[in-house]
Amino acid sequence: MQTTSVKRSDPESKETLNTVLMSSFEARRQEKTYTEEIGCDNLAALLDDFPTIFEGISSPDLVRALQRPPFAKQRQQLETLAQSAIEHRFDIAGHDMIRVGVGIDWSDSSTQRRRGDATNSRLLRQVYGTDEPAVQIPRGLSRCYHFLQMALQFFLTGNPAYPIEFADQIISWHAGNEDNEDINRTSSSETTFRVINWLLAYQVFAANWDFTDNFKTTLVIRLYKAGKHISGNLEKIAAGFNSSHYLANLLGLLYLGELFVVTQIGKEWRRLALRELEQECSYQIDDDGVDYESSLPYHGVATEILLFAYLLSLKTGCRLSSQLSDKLKKMMAVLRRFTLADGSILSFGDANEGRLIDLFGRFPDDFRDCIAIGERLLQLKEPDGGVAVAEELVVCGTEGINTSSDQQPHPKSSCCLKHSGICQMRSSNIVLDFFANPVGTAGLGNHKHNDILSFTLQYHNRPVFIDPGTYTCTENKTWRNYFRSTARHNTVMVDGQEQNRFVTGLFFLLRNDSKPKITLWKTDSESDLVVAVTDSYTRLDDPVVHRRSLYFDKNTEVILIKDELLGREVHQLETNFHIEAMEVRQKQSNCLHLLPEPDKPALLLQLLEPAFSFSINMDWNSPACGIKRSSKRLTVKTETRLPFTALYAITPLDHDSETIAARLEVARAAVGW
Repeated sequence: MQTTSVKRSDPESKETLNTVLMSSFEARRQEKTYTEEIGCDNLAALLDDFPTIFEGISSPDLVRALQRPPFAKQRQQLETLAQSAIEHRFDIAGHDMIRVGVGIDWSDSSTQRRRGDATNSRLLRQVYGTDEPAVQIPRGLSRCYHFLQMALQFFLTGNPAYPIEFADQIISWHAGNEDNEDINRTSSSETTFRVINWLLAYQVFAANWDFTDNFKTTLVIRLYKAGKHISGNLEKIAAGFNSSHYLANLLGLLYLGELFVVTQIGKEWRRLALRELEQECSYQIDDDGVDYESSLPYHGVATEILLFAYLLSLKTGCRLSSQLSDKLKKMMAVLRRFTLADGSILSFGDANEGRLIDLFGRFPDDFRDCIAIGERLLQLKEPDGGVAVAEELVVCGTEGINTSSDQQPHPKSSCCLKHSGICQMRSSNIVLDFFANPVGTAGLGNHKHNDILSFTLQYHNRPVFIDPGTYTCTENKTWRNYFRSTARHNTVMVDGQEQNRFVTGLFFLLRNDSKPKITLWKTDSESDLVVAVTDSYTRLDDPVVHRRSLYFDKNTEVILIKDELLGREVHQLETNFHIEAMEVRQKQSNCLHLLPEPDKPALLLQLLEPAFSFSINMDWNSPACGIKRSSKRLTVKTETRLPFTALYAITPLDHDSETIAARLEVARAAVGW
């Protein structure tokens, strides 16, 4: 809708918008109605009584600290995003810098140029498990990440255009979303994302800007209505089957309950949120500290949600149990362990398109801010203090934070998260992650991929064997199933069948066909060994069991992979290895040289037994939602009678051929293969 124009550079004009739009008879009548319903005589005062969440905003050193060299790139990104928001240009759902026009229509799709319809949206999500782009774009816009970006840029520069634009857009959203059937109310988790960003952005702005009582009252009414919507539309399936959506609902009620804590409904929201958060953590987070949705990106989002619940608890009397904080500590450790050299979380399971907040325009799969903030709040900082990120300064303040840029993270050891079915093998140059985890969310498989007994490998901080990612969760069923299929992962497919069958027409379900299990894990300073089995194909007429063993010699960095297929009849077997779009030199039919980068260390991939051939095929991988790029797939196919065993080796090409062959024989002798 078209909102009243104001002169962005004139600080006096902050009154213009509020006077014109918010002093009407209707606004006063609405204020009286909600004052009585909420049970509070001064709605505007509720905002000022809300506890300060971002400690850094009260630090006089924050501006100076953020001007130091380690944060220059983030400062520049913040400035670009905040200025773009003033110009109504937004980076949403992979659509680069959409311009939405002078008057923002919060329910309009900028790709389809048609208004999102809530009824159709519900039908699409519930029946087909999908949303159109016409849904994704207004939702991304209405999360209002840009509010905090504008607020922080205002804090750093004092430019009054930002609080004026914030007020303008709040009122614009208020006027354009009066209909309860609007597209922006079909998901309570989306409502939570929005209200958290509204509330925290207001607080950052209000540290150095006086908003009118009329505006503050209107904002409080909108937040109250959001709380009623969340509490009346909880995304709850049943205890033990809920997802991070429900965690988000509870976080929204926790924050809004604290905002309205002087009222009866606020107390009820807070009690519900605290009780249910504790219960959901016992279901959703396993004893290893891993979210049960079988997706590391969604684990990151669940961690962020619980981190902000913990952050609020430190500021108020709504204390969380030691059991929850202990699980949060483990979740932080998982995030740190599976963060790649480029800062992204390991692509395993569904990618996630959004975060709870986004201060400096990070990619959705980059959780280094959560790690830094969480380790600071939970007192988990390593002895050297670690390297700070800009978000840590904003949230935790500048006192005692190390802002140098020359420290390296401490090396990690190999580990097995047996409850989660995830192992990590490490040496100085190699990180190998192995997955034997079950169908997530108690067997619903909403974010699970068919990646059982698959692995990924980084060599000299460069991804080599990869998980191809997600590409899309909702917009195209063909691509959705393509990227979560067995053939798109580094494992064995039998008779062209999926490890877990897809459910026709439903994008967020898998049949719970697989019950993988780690049967052996050994680790010491010299080597790692893991053995796991899956019954994915025991549903076939001739039941087939797949057992995969991985042995890693840490000194020579030789990796052996043994696949055993146990059955009695003839079956078609297809083993795939997905790699980045790198140079591949086929020395022999069963021997490949992989060159991740020119003039950098290479790897040798061999099929030792039996003497079958690799085929090299073009394929796709997806580094982020909505993006796909070319990659390569190395495939071995055979039709044979079971039982059958194949043995592969991955060896660094850093010595002459005789030395490499000798290393390989030493590894085979050590494990007895």
